[in-house]
Amino acid sequence: MSEIRWKGNWWLPEDPDDTKPGTLHYGDDGQLRLELIGGFSSEIRTPIAGGFTVEASDPIFPVIHGKCGSERFTLLETNALHTSGIFSNISEQTLSALRGLRGIHVSSDQEPVFDSAKVQLEYLLGWTQRTTMQAEVTLNDWQWTGEQTAKSKPVDDLTATHDDVTLTLRVPYNQFRVGNDPRASRRVITSDEWAELELTSPAPASFNDFNKIIKAMADLMTLCAHAPSGALKRTLWFTRSETHPTQDDRRGEVEVMGHQVHQPAPQADKPALVEYLFTLADVGFDVIVPAWLALHENASTACNVLFGMKYISQGYAGTRLLSAASAAEALHQSLHDSPPYSDRDFDDLLTKVLGSCAGKDPGSKAARKFIRERLTNRMTYRERLLELAAIPDPEAVKTLVPDIENWATLLKNARNSVAHAAKNSADHVELVKSAGLQYSLTEVTYALLCIILMAELHLPSETQQRAASIQPFVIAAGHYAEAVKPEA
Repeated sequence: MSEIRWKGNWWLPEDPDDTKPGTLHYGDDGQLRLELIGGFSSEIRTPIAGGFTVEASDPIFPVIHGKCGSERFTLLETNALHTSGIFSNISEQTLSALRGLRGIHVSSDQEPVFDSAKVQLEYLLGWTQRTTMQAEVTLNDWQWTGEQTAKSKPVDDLTATHDDVTLTLRVPYNQFRVGNDPRASRRVITSDEWAELELTSPAPASFNDFNKIIKAMADLMTLCAHAPSGALKRTLWFTRSETHPTQDDRRGEVEVMGHQVHQPAPQADKPALVEYLFTLADVGFDVIVPAWLALHENASTACNVLFGMKYISQGYAGTRLLSAASAAEALHQSLHDSPPYSDRDFDDLLTKVLGSCAGKDPGSKAARKFIRERLTNRMTYRERLLELAAIPDPEAVKTLVPDIENWATLLKNARNSVAHAAKNSADHVELVKSAGLQYSLTEVTYALLCIILMAELHLPSETQQRAASIQPFVIAAGHYAEAVKPEA
């Protein structure tokens, strides 16, 4: 693992005169580590008669500022991992930081100072279905003649708006570069293109404001590529001011550093083979982006749980099944939650049921209390699953789960069984069978929820049907069908 280091002075914003020399380490795994000579005390001292009392507190510092040469740094959500010494006699301290902003001092991730952001996401270029490059070879009877051409031509930017933020999708590229190596008697021509998103706000916005949109767009790539997507590069821009100076009159540039839930590998071992659920060949950028951002905002809990299964792919079968089952329930509650009865009808029903337990005796009172606590005007878990499965194209659903009634029953029972596993006893054979069902049920439920999200985005039926037939979903459907097949 490689890392970059910066040596400088570091301090807490509330005490800028108390600086500590130290080195910031930034690894290619996204980890930020600050090693200080000296350190910051986390003890709380309260004056009392004749002295003071000391109370230990969590060694957490929300913000640390630093300066290394002419560069400014802000570290957010820092935690002291190791401290040698106490009070004002700390000799050394090692801290980790969740986020780092290289190029600015801010008071928190909520400070509105940035006017735009740029981000590169995994799988974004393939999702655009756009390229600036063209390459042709000349064939004769299907044999290469040796003649070939390569050229590049700009493609237009695409824009979309969400609330007051404008999102611009670009495909930049480099000039052809000719590499000449006389010693090796070799010459190489290369060029690169990539996709990037620019987010622009008419009013100053905070890092957190932009980061929410970046996270949502990464989730969109995770949905479409059926693979975890992370930010390859994140940059914030701000306008020079007395509070936030820059080295010259140009706009300030800030690099966002820190570990992500899914950290892209510095170099991929081999190119990923991707079957996109849908791309910009299926829907306009100006249509899908605002629709997705609105959906993601309304169903943030469901999306966090669902895509968390991709970002953290390892885990016990039961735990992952609970995640899939919880994501389904949260998605329905966020987008389609409605009581089975009107308030008036439910009140009438409740009155009738309570009337059957009239009386002042303890038994009747206990029965009425039980009814009031247990009889609610909410849909059952299974009803929610059936309503969700009715949203997408029926043929797409059938490709994954031919019998929705059985799927809903199995998922409900499996969720309850896992949630109350301590009360269930089973021999080894039954546990193995249960784990197999949990795995296949989890995978097919994830696939179905992806198709449901596509339907919520109003993607055409044929697009949903094609997505349900990608190889990973077909494999998941096959495993599920095998797991629920009656034994001979």
